[in-house]
Amino acid sequence: MPAWVFHGAKDPVVPLSMSEDMVNALKKHNKGVKFTVYPEAEHDSWTETYDNPDLYTWFLEQKRYSYYPFEVDTELYSHLAGQYKMADGKLINISTEPGKLYVEGLNRERSELIPESDLDYFTEARFLDPEKGISFRRAANGMIDSLIVFDEGEFPAERVK
Repeated sequence: MPAWVFHGAKDPVVPLSMSEDMVNALKKHNKGVKFTVYPEAEHDSWTETYDNPDLYTWFLEQKRYSYYPFEVDTELYSHLAGQYKMADGKLINISTEPGKLYVEGLNRERSELIPESDLDYFTEARFLDPEKGISFRRAANGMIDSLIVFDEGEFPAERVK
């Protein structure tokens, strides 16, 4: 999701370090985050922001999430299939059918997983909310040992089968 953060360097209300920490956290998931610090602004960084014509150009350049089909070797699916356990004890089942990968257990419904990369997938609901998805993780030995569910936060799950 596009993000442009603004902060006044002389802000006596919110320390600059708080915006820096937020921007650094965002950049782990979105390398395109922009950050502008106004050297002479205090807490009112919005006046200078709204007076900046580049802001309106930037607004017009932004696009909604678009899915671009990713071809994955479906042989990989058998390595992703299995049962994963979340910290709260809920189980996530990943299963396969010829050429397809499915998830069951997040919302009790079985949903097809659509590849975004070899290890990153989403369900059709992702078209409505690009923040949701599943990312598989490899152990040092190269085997899939866990996954992370992205749904208004990050929720890890360890492979149990």
